[in-house]
Amino acid sequence: MVLSYWDGVSTFLGYRLLRPGILLVGYFIGAEIAVGCLGSRIFHNDNDIVWLAIITDGLALGSTLYWLQPLGMFAVG
Repeated sequence: MVLSYWDGVSTFLGYRLLRPGILLVGYFIGAEIAVGCLGSRIFHNDNDIVWLAIITDGLALGSTLYWLQPLGMFAVG
């Protein structure tokens, strides 16, 4: 059911949703990189630093992929 809804949305708004999709994929990739780099601090009391790194790295990579659309299309695909 959800998949058929997404197919309908992507049919009519597919190209318009490409750039926000690139931003979201870049954000999640950047957040995973931040978690991978700061994985040892997650189990300590430095949770504020980890959340700050997740937000900033996610926004940095997401906006970079958004700005460089061909690279973002490679990351999405």
